[in-house]
Amino acid sequence: MILGSKPGPIIPRGEAIYCANAAFLSAPDKVSGFAQRTIVASSTVLAKGLASGREAPAIYRTKVDAIRDFRSTDLVLFEDPGRGDKLPIIRDYLSAGQPERNERLFSVEQRTALTRKWVGSYPLVDAAFRTQPLAVQGRDALEWCRWWISWQLGSRRRDVRAKYRPSTGILALLVALQDHGCSSEYVIAGIGLKDRQTYSIDGNGIVGSKHRHTNVLPMHTVADCIALERLSGRVNLSTTEPELYELLRPFG
Repeated sequence: MILGSKPGPIIPRGEAIYCANAAFLSAPDKVSGFAQRTIVASSTVLAKGLASGREAPAIYRTKVDAIRDFRSTDLVLFEDPGRGDKLPIIRDYLSAGQPERNERLFSVEQRTALTRKWVGSYPLVDAAFRTQPLAVQGRDALEWCRWWISWQLGSRRRDVRAKYRPSTGILALLVALQDHGCSSEYVIAGIGLKDRQTYSIDGNGIVGSKHRHTNVLPMHTVADCIALERLSGRVNLSTTEPELYELLRPFG
């Protein structure tokens, strides 16, 4: 199972579940029934939860505290290039609740390699790129050039904008594929393409920030579609989310 934070997920039984950030809050009892319970978390999100003042909205503190306390068997942390210095603090805070929990750390370079291995390319771009204003296209293309040059020179902490890379939910799927291979069955729940700032805690929807830019691609959405389209033909992948039926076959 791959679980995102969309409210009201339908979660069939399985052997292992990979939760994006604090997605287990939508159905903690069901998640606890899986033998392997892996949390796949973004250091970007967790750093916001440990910030102070206006930089720490309550929803982010709720998430980081929940990840610290939930009885998961494994924790996967993706490094954030902008908050690398916060990573030791994040790890110390999370391990204080469960020092025996298995932990894996993915650098920006390893995250990029993971995406390239399973999805086939990076950054993830399609024709939707050209729907943006010309100024945005030019800025982003220049940033890609800087990213590519840094990569070639061996400095691999720089990354592309969020709209051209997978969300934590899709990264959770890629980690599961890395762990279990193509022969296993994978089911996605709680991951959609709309209202991505709506979270579920014990079945109650909580809305976070909905800052949007007109005529600019939203964070992760197009990249996630590209990834799912490519993976659907390679692995046994289905979903319980009607919103994804155009990309993946329904579960069951």
